Amino acid sequence: MENIAVITVHGVGDKQEFATVREIGDLLQDLNHGEPLEASFKKPVPCGAETGENNARASAEKPRYLPFREQTLRVNVRPVVVQPSAPPVPKSALRHGPFYSRVKNSKKLMSRDEVWWDFTRGQLECYKGDEPEDTYKTLRLEGEKVDDSGQTISNVHLYELFWSDLSTHRAGVFSIFTEFYQLLFHLSSLGVHTITAATAVEGGRVWQARLTLQIWASYILTIAILILNLIMAGIAATGLGLDLLSDLTPRVQFLLVAAVPVAGILIGGGYIVWDLGRITIWKWLLPWPPAIAAAAILYRLSARYKQIGWPLETAEGLLLASVAGLLIGLLLRAYDKRRPGALASSVPIAIVVIVAGLATLIHSGVSNPVAVCARLFEAALLSLAACWAAFIALTTVIFFVQARGADAPGRSTWSGVLMLALPAAVFILVSTVLWALIGEFLSTTLKDWPYVSIWGAGPKALPLVLKTLLESHVFPILSVAIILFAVAAFPAVWGVTPSVKTEIDPPEPFESIDLTYSKTLGAWLDSTFRGLTFSGFLLWLMVTAGMSLTVVWSYFHPVGSGNGWIAGGSLSAAAVITALFAARGSLLKLTLGFSPVLDVLLDVDNWLREMPRDSNPKARIMGRYVSLLRYVLNWKDPGGKPYHKIVILSHSQGTVLTADLLRYVAEEKSRAGSWADYDPELQRLDDKPLTLFTMGSPLRQLYHVRFPFLYDWAGRPDPAKLAGVKAWRNAYRSGDYVGRYLWIVLPGNPFVPSMAPLPHPLPLRSEFCVGAGAHTHYWDGTAPAVARELDAMI
Repeated sequence: MENIAVITVHGVGDKQEFATVREIGDLLQDLNHGEPLEASFKKPVPCGAETGENNARASAEKPRYLPFREQTLRVNVRPVVVQPSAPPVPKSALRHGPFYSRVKNSKKLMSRDEVWWDFTRGQLECYKGDEPEDTYKTLRLEGEKVDDSGQTISNVHLYELFWSDLSTHRAGVFSIFTEFYQLLFHLSSLGVHTITAATAVEGGRVWQARLTLQIWASYILTIAILILNLIMAGIAATGLGLDLLSDLTPRVQFLLVAAVPVAGILIGGGYIVWDLGRITIWKWLLPWPPAIAAAAILYRLSARYKQIGWPLETAEGLLLASVAGLLIGLLLRAYDKRRPGALASSVPIAIVVIVAGLATLIHSGVSNPVAVCARLFEAALLSLAACWAAFIALTTVIFFVQARGADAPGRSTWSGVLMLALPAAVFILVSTVLWALIGEFLSTTLKDWPYVSIWGAGPKALPLVLKTLLESHVFPILSVAIILFAVAAFPAVWGVTPSVKTEIDPPEPFESIDLTYSKTLGAWLDSTFRGLTFSGFLLWLMVTAGMSLTVVWSYFHPVGSGNGWIAGGSLSAAAVITALFAARGSLLKLTLGFSPVLDVLLDVDNWLREMPRDSNPKARIMGRYVSLLRYVLNWKDPGGKPYHKIVILSHSQGTVLTADLLRYVAEEKSRAGSWADYDPELQRLDDKPLTLFTMGSPLRQLYHVRFPFLYDWAGRPDPAKLAGVKAWRNAYRSGDYVGRYLWIVLPGNPFVPSMAPLPHPLPLRSEFCVGAGAHTHYWDGTAPAVARELDAMI
């Protein structure tokens, strides 16, 4: 009797732990002996028309699998073994990632396979494995496959490789912020990766120039512009704090400021006591008497404080600014782990804003602390405008110096343009929404502090200045941004809608194999992919010409309060967008099938992330995967028998995980010489017939197209290059916008549904079209062919 293991690997999206393996168990449990595949595609008849036949079938059903039992396992996570190679990249050179640093310092060109291996190795080399509390908890479903007489013919164990928790930070309602962090501040890194890979292969001054332009544009968007927005938020918070403090009596304000030196005495004294060591109760209490004495003295002094002067105002401003600066520093410190250099860059940027803002007070002074904050805010805003102007200029140059054509160089440079235009467009939309809401709040909250603009305009009430800024510039920019973003997104939404319809209302099996329907859906999606170039061009046009012309027009033709419909419409749109983002759980239901598109974008971004070097998502996922694979390869039953066959069933992004891992360990084993010299626990890969069954794989349609030098091999993946794989079977739906065919080895239209039985023995590579449908319905009743194929492999 054979022992057979099936490892299930889920795809994109917010998957639930153990859900995938249970779905596969249910899929197999539903199979019966004597049911031809064609019967699953029969058109349903009205209720009652086949009552007798249904009763006869129900009483005669003979399940192919006995009920599965669940066994929980806890697997220690160890990293993928990485052989020593080139000298490590120094920390000081990691501002743009280890891959960029190695390519920049390399004296020779690299092959496309070397580029993939070097990039992957850089992601894995610093990961040391998860902590004990991160031990991987998985589920094994144990069952038996029986013949039509009920005799057991094999033991079948189903395992799950769950990775969604390592790819995205799920935080309930706040998960929207982590997802938009990726869209706004990390997607541009993918453009840097693809241009870096092209430069490593092609070389030459032109590619070096493209890479330099891409690096600077990404830096301005993800570091300079982000830091300036945080500084502006900190200044606004400080000004609001000063405004609120002005409502308090002078004595209360004095006591609030006086609390700082008292706290400093306690903290400083505690540090001194700690540093002395040999702690006793008397040493432990030592800081308290001076702190209490200082508090008493300051309290007595506060009784004499009858009015507010510039020393107290200055102290309050510095205190609030310090708190805001500390919070910004903590945010940037966390961000610095993913974007090295962000924290260091914040210091000179902040100095420029402060010096420029204070210097302008000489020729156009202000008479109150809130107005000083407004002046600093105005200086930061002008700096932000300069950064956006530089980013637009660089993005425009990049667009015109890109390589043209559908070959690898052309696709690489177009990916670079897209990875700047898309996050910039989203950033413009989101940040303008936020500043519109903040500005409206401040303009209705702040008192009528007199303010003189940096341009020397006469004194005006600060709320009026803010109102004018909103109505003349912010609201027009927001309105145009919403319109242009909608126009740019329309071709993409138009093209994907037929596929999305099948996500919401998947076709019945008899509908999915309709030849005309399947071929039409496939041809429509092919046209959509060609048309998406137009969407990308519109996004670039929105970010460059669209925003530039809007800013110039709003400057020379201020809207003013006479066009209140613009302000009202902008604020309404901002409120709607904010409400949708806040209602995260409900938002997923409102996306009407479009959420997998966002999930794909986020998971691809995570898979290609290099930072943090010791815990990036790919390193952790591959560590978990290889640890489970080691366990399965070396498992034995009570009689000492191992698994005779292993089937890996993977969907969507799970196919990329699987192919990347098996290809990488095969390459490392080849470089080491043998499994014994590389990773002895994987040497059974040479003995086990490992079958790979993939569905909706984005390897060719996404990774090869958008990252052609980094994933050149994904254009026609070779199963022989994957460790242990003896056969690779790929299934796809004609309207799957994430992944479809990998090889097109069959003549004719690739979108003709196939109902042919599984060939025996399985060829090294083969694939078939399931029929019409999209990306998320492979493991349910709408795709009976998948269950039959998996059963045949088992």
